Amino acid sequence: MQSRVSDLRAKGLGLAAISYDPVEILAAFSRQREITFPLLSDTGSATIKAYGILNPDPSRAGIPFPGTFILDRQGKVTSRFFEDSFTERNTVASLMVKLGGKRAPVAGTRVSSAHLNLTTWPTDSTIAPGNRFSLVFDIVPGPGVHVYAPGAKGYRVVAVNIAPQPNVRLLAPGERHWRLFRQMITEGQARGPLISDAQIAALAIEHGGVLHTTDRNFARFPGLRWINPIAK
Repeated sequence: MQSRVSDLRAKGLGLAAISYDPVEILAAFSRQREITFPLLSDTGSATIKAYGILNPDPSRAGIPFPGTFILDRQGKVTSRFFEDSFTERNTVASLMVKLGGKRAPVAGTRVSSAHLNLTTWPTDSTIAPGNRFSLVFDIVPGPGVHVYAPGAKGYRVVAVNIAPQPNVRLLAPGERHWRLFRQMITEGQARGPLISDAQIAALAIEHGGVLHTTDRNFARFPGLRWINPIAK
């Protein structure tokens, strides 16, 4: 989120994050990652419980379901976006699109026919494991073409098919994932925001991959093969 703080502020939005981690952990993370927005410590998960977002799984003690609340200036919740797993997050660009924001600065593809003009683009040009992004379809009907809602009779459905790409493969957690995940957390001494890094490390190890990243924090995870692509 740090990379999009200026964009959020330009749209009149503030930003704050809340976690069950103690102040010391959040302060160290803020300094290390040069975070410029407030990180709030909810010791004992009191606020998390008050909002009803505490994960009831005993193995996730104190951890909330990951999500984002959008509040107006009076403190009223106007929108919310949540996931089941703390390893998954909506990207800022995806949230802004869902809130009715303008097109993200990502190259799109335009297709035109006698019936409609279609422009499609992803909300993000770069994503990481666990990121939830959106594919946007902007459809403009041609002259004399009408668009009907589902349930109407005698209309043709516009279908979207995404062809698999040979250079893209989704890595899903397998049988060894949770054992490796716990090992990364314990032996890598991962807490707070580093938990998602532990999940990425576990996926890479489980699938025999090599992680390419400029984040030196991944050196803490034993057994992980990683490369800094810009290191000399």
